[in-house]
Amino acid sequence: MSTSDIATDAITSTKIRTGEVRNSDLGTSAVTSSKISDTAAVQSVDIVNGQVKTEDIASGAIQLNYRLLIGGGVNVDPGENKSTTIDCPAGEIMTGGGFSSEPQIRVFISAPLDDNTWMVQGINEGELSANLAASVSCIDATAP
Repeated sequence: MSTSDIATDAITSTKIRTGEVRNSDLGTSAVTSSKISDTAAVQSVDIVNGQVKTEDIASGAIQLNYRLLIGGGVNVDPGENKSTTIDCPAGEIMTGGGFSSEPQIRVFISAPLDDNTWMVQGINEGELSANLAASVSCIDATAP
């Protein structure tokens, strides 16, 4: 028996058991984007690590949205040591951070506290109260 012995449209999806069609059963380029359902599209769990390469992604298909957030900060009295933090919003990725302060505040920590939070800590070496604020850089990726 050969493929020419099988009538056109004789094999339908109802006649194929789940998991019976494997990659080796498909011809090169047999599955195209037009054959993938828009409502049951490929999910990230369907993709094995390393399968999608940079050259597989169309130019402009992914946009990185950058945002710099600056916290309200904390008031630091003379001689006082305080810290403050700021988080990236849920779903965004922290790429860095920093701080703003008055000159009399000596900042000795400006670093990630965890994957989502930037922390700043400093001491007020001056004679007046001053503000210390943390900032965080965040990105998220969206399809245009």
